[in-house]
Amino acid sequence: MTETIPRRGARVRAYFLGGSWCLVVLGAGHLAYLAAALVQGPAGDERLTLQTMAETASSSLLGIPRNLLTLFYGFSAAMALLAMAVGAVNLVAERLAPEVLTRRTGLLQLDLAVSVLALMTAVLAFPPPAVAILTLACTAYTGALVGAASNIPPKTSRPGDIGPQTRRDRGARRCRCPRCRAVSVG
Repeated sequence: MTETIPRRGARVRAYFLGGSWCLVVLGAGHLAYLAAALVQGPAGDERLTLQTMAETASSSLLGIPRNLLTLFYGFSAAMALLAMAVGAVNLVAERLAPEVLTRRTGLLQLDLAVSVLALMTAVLAFPPPAVAILTLACTAYTGALVGAASNIPPKTSRPGDIGPQTRRDRGARRCRCPRCRAVSVG
């Protein structure tokens, strides 16, 4: 059973889920388009000529000969599956640990960075539907990140602590004077 997140975190969750579903839809749509293109075959003489050229041009990857058309379809399918996987992993992470959205922003920062890089690539090379979906994902992750950053409470220090601490020296740099020891013990 999942924990309920505070009302302020509901907006962060909605944005995060929206961005994650955008990635799932992007990958599924790409796979559907790829399958339709494979079933339909090339349309027109120019496309047939390009496909024939890609089939005859070979390349060797790690000693395994492949033609460029096979590599194109393989990379395309792999990227679609990876987009779906990133979205699905986000959905599962949110389901299993909803506090991941309200306690820290690392996952949101990573999602936004990956989405922005994918959007930059899409603007240069992909058709408008991919650009639109990735724009929605970037917008959703930005909204989630802004909302989550405003919901995270500031770190509080314990009595006797001297300044911010790292994991390495946590507990090792305490004031040893009698006044601070009395505060931390009492």
